[in-house]
Amino acid sequence: MSTQAFFSILVAGAAVIAFWILVRHARFGPRSLLGAGVNAVAAYALLRFAPFVVHAINATETPVRQFLAVFGFALPMFVYSFLSGGWVTRVAVGQLRR
Repeated sequence: MSTQAFFSILVAGAAVIAFWILVRHARFGPRSLLGAGVNAVAAYALLRFAPFVVHAINATETPVRQFLAVFGFALPMFVYSFLSGGWVTRVAVGQLRR
């Protein structure tokens, strides 16, 4: 499997996990636009600094560190990013319904 295919599957899996969390735990998450916006900004900051963190974790290129970088940092980061986007969408739609 190529690196691009693995990355695509990882990101798609993160989106599915975030969608499942949004549907399964509908009451979980911020209720205000400010709270959702703060989470979105935090997710953006994580995405901006992710290459530096993954590079620092992966410094020795051992398999354990590679798995830690991918499944211990990158996957939760992507899940949180999609989850914060879902929260912003949910709060915005809730504001439109009023």
